[in-house]
Amino acid sequence: MTVQDELRGMDLFEELSDERLDAWAEVVEIRDAADGDVLLKQGSSPGPLLLFTGRTKAFLTVDGRREPGNANTAPTWIGAIAAITWFADTGVFRHFGLPRTLPDA
Repeated sequence: MTVQDELRGMDLFEELSDERLDAWAEVVEIRDAADGDVLLKQGSSPGPLLLFTGRTKAFLTVDGRREPGNANTAPTWIGAIAAITWFADTGVFRHFGLPRTLPDA
């Protein structure tokens, strides 16, 4: 499966032309995540996080307490508000499930 195939599986990319999808595929950095890895930290955002496999669980710090947030299941993307408004992410996302990398095409 190619990066383009993976991207097409997300609603964010469904209607893009092949040319625009190729441009995204050139800049996507695919990384492994082990169970419990922190993917995003509260107060910082690298832009949208594309989740190809697995699940995430968000935890927020509110008044010094750790509070549960949203769960996300692949395929999906996280950070819509940050991507649209450049507002820093408000939670910590941890990976749960099997890590997977994209094989070389």
